[in-house]
Amino acid sequence: MTADSKRHTTATQRRGEVRIDLSALAANVDLLTHGRGDLDVIAVVKANAYGHGAVPCAIAALDAGAVALGVATVEEAVELRHAQIDARILLLSEPPIDQIRTALDADVEIAAYSIPRLDDFAAASELTGRPAKLHAHIDTGMHRVGMRPDDLVDWLGQARRLGIQVPGAMTHFAVADEPGRSLTSEQHRDFISALRQASVAFPDWRPTVHTGNSAARLRHTDLIAGDDMVRCGIAVYGIEPAPGITSFTGDGRELRPVMSIHTNVSWTSQRQAGDRISYGQRYGMPTAGRVVTLPVGYGDGLPREVGPTGQVLIGGRRFPYAGSITMDQCMIDVGDEDIDIGEPVVLLGSQGQDRITVTDWARWLGTIAYEPVTRLSSRLPRRYLPAEADPTR
Repeated sequence: MTADSKRHTTATQRRGEVRIDLSALAANVDLLTHGRGDLDVIAVVKANAYGHGAVPCAIAALDAGAVALGVATVEEAVELRHAQIDARILLLSEPPIDQIRTALDADVEIAAYSIPRLDDFAAASELTGRPAKLHAHIDTGMHRVGMRPDDLVDWLGQARRLGIQVPGAMTHFAVADEPGRSLTSEQHRDFISALRQASVAFPDWRPTVHTGNSAARLRHTDLIAGDDMVRCGIAVYGIEPAPGITSFTGDGRELRPVMSIHTNVSWTSQRQAGDRISYGQRYGMPTAGRVVTLPVGYGDGLPREVGPTGQVLIGGRRFPYAGSITMDQCMIDVGDEDIDIGEPVVLLGSQGQDRITVTDWARWLGTIAYEPVTRLSSRLPRRYLPAEADPTR
């Protein structure tokens, strides 16, 4: 094939795509459910399933054994209901007052913590004819949302007077991903103490308990062994909650990455030593060599900041970004390699014997692994594997 025909062929191809391996997601849910003792999994699919696609990932997680789904907004819950998903959905914080009725109409359970807001839940329940089902969210150290442990008895008493159901109780760990910190065990202790006080006041209250997140499920298994459920987000997608946390302690099974990002070379040019590349002219060619252009940029969610230190895979080898990533394209310094238009490129995932991970991206960006995947835009289409699970077909 000539260079001209290659150019013609690649012009009809997609600029790039995000591939979502739903079999890997299912394996992760199974591992989180059954590894080191059984715990029911609430699969957190907020932020478009951490950039992976909420509806197909929710369906795959439920098929793999997850018992419920976690979301951050009422709109996210409604999207799942519109997709005919009838599983339990937990809204992870209180919604705005004007969205409570919508949440109840969608049969969404809600993490709640404000005594004044209980009146709003009761009023919405009366208007909709649907019960308000709340999970008592106790703040034991995260200090983001939640009631104080000492307020649980008063909050629960008011909920009962208003006829509100409270099927669950929860807290959220602040440093479960950091080894050697005592706060996680202290938070769990304070949470259990609050539940014991409530059980004295209300002996018939037996909530479903969930304290753990992904890091706690993998690193603090014994601590949360008495819980009923665990809320797992990042681990469902095969991403380390923190560097080095990929499996249960002492367990050889590891999380499997779900997402990969692929594109093809769209242009090549031969550059001289000292030629400067892209906006700002910050990257100078160290030697004469080839620069290839990829049709993916920060408009697709490729972080602009990744440029100075990031790499891609071409032919199973790593090559550095050359200069600033632009809105729609980026450039790669491939040295003296003979790489032509149409060559497959992996921005995230495996090629040959090497793999670029989300943890690599996080390190290049100086951030956490949660951020890069949630920044991906809808301009890069998602393709779900196996093919029969692809809702776009």
